[in-house]
Amino acid sequence: MRRVKTDKKREYGFTITEILVTLFVISTFLGLFFQAYILMLSQRTAVVRQSKADSIARANLQLVSSAPQVTSSSCPADGWDLVSSPYVVQKVTLTTDHERERELGTDSSAQLRMYCTSGLNDAKRIVSKVTYKVNGVNRAVVYATIAN
Repeated sequence: MRRVKTDKKREYGFTITEILVTLFVISTFLGLFFQAYILMLSQRTAVVRQSKADSIARANLQLVSSAPQVTSSSCPADGWDLVSSPYVVQKVTLTTDHERERELGTDSSAQLRMYCTSGLNDAKRIVSKVTYKVNGVNRAVVYATIAN
């Protein structure tokens, strides 16, 4: 049997194909990692904003310990705005407007309204509502209580 002699020397190192495959695998893992990281940051922002809105709505509701006196004898369906209604004798000043805008953005809002209730001995329902946006989606936190 005849042996064929080859003059090829053994080359050491990686081929271009091996390098390209390795770069592709590494870039795929990095892409998945960064996508998960961005999603985690987005979820964190949503949770922080919800927590801040919750705190603001609760604080605003605690500003009213009893139902404010109203000069109107009729009860509007949308209730009285306790901050700006001309029928409310003692208006409520929301102390957290600057915090709300700083934490939730300028497109957020806070409301404190009082509604009539039937059959509860002139009791009023007081509702604190904070609206805000997360990733372009409107969200709201609402707290309510009954006051005499």
